Amino acid sequence: MMVPHDENSLDEIHYSKDKNYIYWKDKMLVEVNVAAFNVLGSGYATDGRHIYFHASIVKNGDPVTFKIYEHGYGVEDTEDAANKYLEGKKVYGQ
Repeated sequence: MMVPHDENSLDEIHYSKDKNYIYWKDKMLVEVNVAAFNVLGSGYATDGRHIYFHASIVKNGDPVTFKIYEHGYGVEDTEDAANKYLEGKKVYGQ
């Protein structure tokens, strides 16, 4: 089981791994670098190449500039240098 940043968040406890794969619940993540995988919080994770929301890659998500909002409301919950996202889907941006 991956250790989440927020021990009280029920969402992050759904990430797990074995020696070859990362899972969110029973879904295997694709194109993931297992050694670099890190849970970010609020259902998001990264392997340094991709941003994941649950088991899906956030399309065009930039791991270098990606940040999660501290609030739990609104029309977006994260952003990177080019886009804003809600639950892994782009809501504003290029």
